[in-house]
Amino acid sequence: MKKNALVLFSILTVLFSSYHASSQNLLIPKEKKGKWGYTTRNGDVVIPYQFELAKSFLHSVACVKLNGKYGLIDERGKFLVEPSYDSLASKANIVSYVQDGLFGIMDTLGQLVTEPIYQRLEAGFKDTLNVKWDGQ
Repeated sequence: MKKNALVLFSILTVLFSSYHASSQNLLIPKEKKGKWGYTTRNGDVVIPYQFELAKSFLHSVACVKLNGKYGLIDERGKFLVEPSYDSLASKANIVSYVQDGLFGIMDTLGQLVTEPIYQRLEAGFKDTLNVKWDGQ
């Protein structure tokens, strides 16, 4: 178990350390008539109002909700991860997801880093994650 935790810690350290903020093409989630899309600071619509929920872009990706499920889009509105998850949340360049009540981790391209094995996963201090795994 310690070996698995060390491997996970190493993966997360690499992912977090390569994070860099990009504000060149700042897109802002905006709601209109019950649908969400993305606009520029000037209000120009870049990604049409089509989502049930749209979260802010982080590391050039954003979590969106469509047809009751969450997916991941790029700054053009193209799905990197089709909406198939109960929940998605991004931090730095990792994304936590929930599937069948368990948490897992993927990168911002939708590649799974871990299967959904955690009972709990949340942001920790600075660049860490707190997980509950096998009751611990």
